[in-house]
Amino acid sequence: GFCLIQTATAADPFQPLLDDIDHNVTPQTTSLGDVILYLDDGRVNRKIHGGREVQGGTVVECLTFHSVPVYLDGAFHDDTEIFTMIAYPEKADPESCPGLLMLHGGGGTVQKSGFYYKLRAWAEAGYVAIGCDLPGIAGENVKDSKGTWTTVPYSQLTAHRFTTTPSIKACWLYTAEATALKAFALLKAHPLTDPNRLGVTGISWGGYSSTFVSGLLGERVKASFSVWGSGYYDEDSNFQKYILPTSGQSMFKNDPASANEWLNIMDAGRRASGIRSHFFLAAASNDNWFRPPAVNPTYLSMVNTASRNLQYAPNDNHKAKTPGGTTYVKGS
Repeated sequence: GFCLIQTATAADPFQPLLDDIDHNVTPQTTSLGDVILYLDDGRVNRKIHGGREVQGGTVVECLTFHSVPVYLDGAFHDDTEIFTMIAYPEKADPESCPGLLMLHGGGGTVQKSGFYYKLRAWAEAGYVAIGCDLPGIAGENVKDSKGTWTTVPYSQLTAHRFTTTPSIKACWLYTAEATALKAFALLKAHPLTDPNRLGVTGISWGGYSSTFVSGLLGERVKASFSVWGSGYYDEDSNFQKYILPTSGQSMFKNDPASANEWLNIMDAGRRASGIRSHFFLAAASNDNWFRPPAVNPTYLSMVNTASRNLQYAPNDNHKAKTPGGTTYVKGS
């Protein structure tokens, strides 16, 4: 990487969102009618009638919430509506259930049926679980999310992810993580959620997001599980080429000050010292996206966690063939 110059930091742009969480301020929500869930290949898999399903002792609710403005074509657009699913036990006492924020990976969407089954499984285990689409990370196949952010194809997101112009709020990863914090606010405020037992998990870009928001949320989170998601992108990751000012593909070409600003605010490794939860970081030794020289300093920066653990899947790339890992027999 290059030398990160520490400069006087302005107010953290995420602080107002954290203040909202602490004051139980939740985003404006809108109920949905019938919701269609899709398989990875786009085929319809399931319909949730009236946006609410009760089955097997669990409840799944679909809604949208209003998130922060997105920057596109020289202007901020305050039309960001986010599709969300919340699953919880049908019968439980108030504030008795642990809560879990689940963050999808790159190109994903909560409207795929696989995410529905994950949320329901957590609800069957007694959790309140929430997932939402993340602008700047989600694919273009979002269905019930609305707004300017849904008009940009996934393949064209790089320039929107790695920018600080005209401000860090123009960065679509800021939009993604601000959206994740708003979903966390909804999770914490759910009547069945025990606000003292909240967790965060995600895979790939969702792993980056899990590390990032755990650092922001500090003691508000008790447990975190980040899968294939680190920080220190400038050290050695698939995204290094977009950050280093000397790279031919840099989004900050010959502009180290803006690269430093992005790293200071948006790099998950720089946020890791804020993590207070019990943290598990799963990595793969041959990962094309998050490589050991980026994973290791992220882990070592977690100096204030309740506990920390790191696993490397040997000779694997963005998966783990070890028992309990991510490679499994389909349908199991």
